[in-house]
Amino acid sequence: MAKKNCRLTPRDVSELILLAIDYPIDKKTARKMCSGKNPTKPGTQIYGVRDNAGKLVAVMTATFNYVFPHDDGKSGRMVHISGAFSHKNARGQGYARRLIEAIEKDARRYFKADYLCCDSTANELYTGSGFIHAPADETRLWKPLT
Repeated sequence: MAKKNCRLTPRDVSELILLAIDYPIDKKTARKMCSGKNPTKPGTQIYGVRDNAGKLVAVMTATFNYVFPHDDGKSGRMVHISGAFSHKNARGQGYARRLIEAIEKDARRYFKADYLCCDSTANELYTGSGFIHAPADETRLWKPLT
C-alpha cells in the first residue's frame, strides 16, 4: 500500500511531469498545479500519493470554491474534485480512494466545506466513498460534509 498522501509542492514539479507523460503538461503549468496551497483559502491544489519507494503514483485535483449559499449549503463552501490520474501500474490499488479521503479531510478541517462534488463517470469510485447523484444531472455527484 502507499506510503503517504500529500498536497503537491514546488519540489514535486518534475515528478508530476513524469507521471503525466501520456497527457503532457509543461513546467509552467506543473508549477502552478504544485503550489502547496493552503487549504483554508479558495483555489486549486493537486493531491498525490506515493508508493513505498516514495515515487508519485497517483494524483487528484481539488478546487476549493465559494458558491452562493443555499438551504443545505449555508457556508457556500464547496470542494470540487477532478483530474484523477494513476500510473498504469498503480491502478486498482485504492490510491484514488485514499486521495478522496485526504481531500475530504482537508475540506472538513481547514476549509469547513458543506460539500464535495465531482463530475464523473467513475461512479463506483465516488459512490463507494459516499457520494450521491444529483437529481437533475446524472454525471454530477455530491457528498454532504455537514
